[in-house]
Amino acid sequence: MKLRIGPDLAALKSQAETAIDAAFGQPLGGYAVKIDEDRRVIGGSASDLISREANLRDVTPKALAQAILAKAGASADMELRRIAAKLAIRQAANADIVRGILKNLGISLPGNQGV
Repeated sequence: MKLRIGPDLAALKSQAETAIDAAFGQPLGGYAVKIDEDRRVIGGSASDLISREANLRDVTPKALAQAILAKAGASADMELRRIAAKLAIRQAANADIVRGILKNLGISLPGNQGV
């Protein structure tokens, strides 16, 4: 039997959730207005915001809108995976389960604390 000394389960779960947030990054929640503008452009309407950014990037407004919406879709998928991982951590009955979840995600805690 291997004796592991480290943080208690509540502390380990907290560290694990912080590590998950860091690994997955921040969702594109702040882009809600921009996403609405992108949808308008895709639908054939004009958007000053998207047109100006497209001009800066030297692409068409429609191409920029499509790229941003694709990124938003990928971000939404990542956000769902992040949420599912955090919920699994919260429901974990012991530290070994927490460690297994992190290992499956390819995430380690800073300083390899308890994992």
